[in-house]
Amino acid sequence: MKFLFNILINTGIRDEFPIYLQKRIRLANLFSLLLFSFIILPILILNLLMFPQLKFVLLLGPSVILLTFIFNSVGKHQLSRVLISVFPVALILVYQSIMAKSGETYFVGFLSIQISFSLIPFLLFDFREKQYIIALSIVNLLLINSFHFTNELIEVQLDGSFFRQGTLSQILLFVGVIFSFLIFVALNYLNSRSEIETENLLRKNTVLLREMKIKQIKMQQSEQKLKTQIEKIQEVQIAEKQRNWAIEGLSDLSVLPRSANNLQAVSDLVISKLVNYVGANQGAIYLIIKENHKKYIQLSSSYAYQKKRNRTKKIRIGEGLLGRAYYERKTVYLTDIPEDYTKISSGIGEASPRALLIVPIQAQKNLEGFIEIASFEYFDLHKIKFVEQLAENLAMAIESIKINERTKIQAEKLRQQDEKYVFKISSLQATIQRLEDEKRREKNL
Repeated sequence: MKFLFNILINTGIRDEFPIYLQKRIRLANLFSLLLFSFIILPILILNLLMFPQLKFVLLLGPSVILLTFIFNSVGKHQLSRVLISVFPVALILVYQSIMAKSGETYFVGFLSIQISFSLIPFLLFDFREKQYIIALSIVNLLLINSFHFTNELIEVQLDGSFFRQGTLSQILLFVGVIFSFLIFVALNYLNSRSEIETENLLRKNTVLLREMKIKQIKMQQSEQKLKTQIEKIQEVQIAEKQRNWAIEGLSDLSVLPRSANNLQAVSDLVISKLVNYVGANQGAIYLIIKENHKKYIQLSSSYAYQKKRNRTKKIRIGEGLLGRAYYERKTVYLTDIPEDYTKISSGIGEASPRALLIVPIQAQKNLEGFIEIASFEYFDLHKIKFVEQLAENLAMAIESIKINERTKIQAEKLRQQDEKYVFKISSLQATIQRLEDEKRREKNL
């Protein structure tokens, strides 16, 4: 029996339905059973005994209850709840219209039950389905107020005067009051449960939101850590790439001085290769020369200038950017370049460079000259450091070439001195030989 009751109560309930809808369907099934057990069935038995001619009308009750369960089982839960919300009021309307004589007023007992039944939509529909509640409430009110119309319309009329007076009338009134009270209690209970569930849901949602926020913060922290690690890896990769680029460039450029035997040739080879390797547009190498016990800065080689710069022009120490760089002996990197300093030529005209790099060529504080590079693009730090390292290597190569040149000059002087000494010795030997020959002739005389 309990098993059958549970089946009937849970007819039409599906797991995918919201909780509130499952409760309303279950409540509709329960109300249908209660309506059949305590209202329809007793009145059916009573009227079969007293008014057997109404059996066809009264059999509508069980039929509607059965339809309610059928509609729920096939997923038409709205239709089943609409039917069970309207049918009791309509059934009582028809029943009392048959029992009342033409022109009589309402049966107070039946009216009280009708009013209580008109509250059923509030019980079977959630506030989210308010359109059903409003529509069905209007329909029930119209049915209640249509008694006089149906009383005149229905020709079958029986003597129901015993429903207006005596114990049965009081019982009907009591049933109506009790039913209304039970519906109000049920509504209050549902509202209380709804409030409790809402509070619990809000509490759970608050906890979930807090947990989600914590998880979100942790995820953000994890993402930040991952991002930081990726950035570090990328930085390492970029640094490694730049380091390999610098090593390869230094290896290629450091070989060039070995293939040249003078400063002019070294300058020409290095500057052309350097400008292209760092992606610049122009370049020049200046060397420190000494004349008449004075030092000057003189252009040794240039690359990609529209006109070859005057290699014989001497820049005095302290004059211009190069002259001032002589005293500072540090790398000069300019992005605000004087308009008249230099221009970069192209097929469409001339323009001032965006960046100018002047790097001293020095090793162990021994300044040999400067590397000057101009470009339309800014120089990255690793390129500046690369040029500085190259300048240091170039300084040692220039110093080595100067030593070799001085060695050659000294060797040539020694050779010339040796030749003079040999000539003097030969002359002296010839003089001695001549004197000895003359002395020998004198003895013979």
